[in-house]
Amino acid sequence: KCGEKTCNTKMPKGLNKYHSYQCRDKAKRRRDRLKKKDSPNAWKKKAWTEFSKWIRARDKKCVTCGSTENLQAGHFIKASQCYNYFNFDEQNVHAQCTKCNVFLDGNYIEYTLFMQREYGLEVVDELKQRNLAHSTIKATKEGYQALLEKYSNL
Repeated sequence: KCGEKTCNTKMPKGLNKYHSYQCRDKAKRRRDRLKKKDSPNAWKKKAWTEFSKWIRARDKKCVTCGSTENLQAGHFIKASQCYNYFNFDEQNVHAQCTKCNVFLDGNYIEYTLFMQREYGLEVVDELKQRNLAHSTIKATKEGYQALLEKYSNL
């Protein structure tokens, strides 16, 4: 039979593993998908799902407007500017509603006021330094697995 899992074409002996280029390509795509499921990026997504749930349960309301609807985990230092594991820093991430986090681009002025009230002025600078310190850390599958385990258990 053809080597592609869903193809049942009988093949004469001595031919290649697959009876067509389509079956060969389909099998390659399946193998590639399986590899991606175990990549650091796949584990990062799983860890983020659990971390985000934990953040929303911890804060219970939007830190910038007080809404309790459609909560997300919003970053004070934007996720695109965070190095590796700093995306998972508990002081940098708080619950925000979709309006504040997405449509108001983080509602930065209110977020800054919240951070100053909650942690003090010096913490904002400390967060920047901690983010830079993460620039030298290489993100790994094992690191994301540890984060997933930590926040799954909380």
